[in-house]
Amino acid sequence: MRRYLLDTSPLAALLLARPAAVALITPWMERHEAATSILVYAEVVEYIALLTASEEMDIRSVPAKNRLKAVCL
Repeated sequence: MRRYLLDTSPLAALLLARPAAVALITPWMERHEAATSILVYAEVVEYIALLTASEEMDIRSVPAKNRLKAVCL
């Protein structure tokens, strides 16, 4: 059995549902071949939280009448 240690970028791509990462890493997870460290996990969670917060701030800065357009782009 092979083992894969996921670093920050591939784990972030997986958790953000990037198709290439999902296709590559999901089979490893199903065979229990993928692992990561608690530090990498914490970095990715922090990154996603900041990314989500910045997206919310960007949407709030758009006038209310244009918000639907901004979300759909």
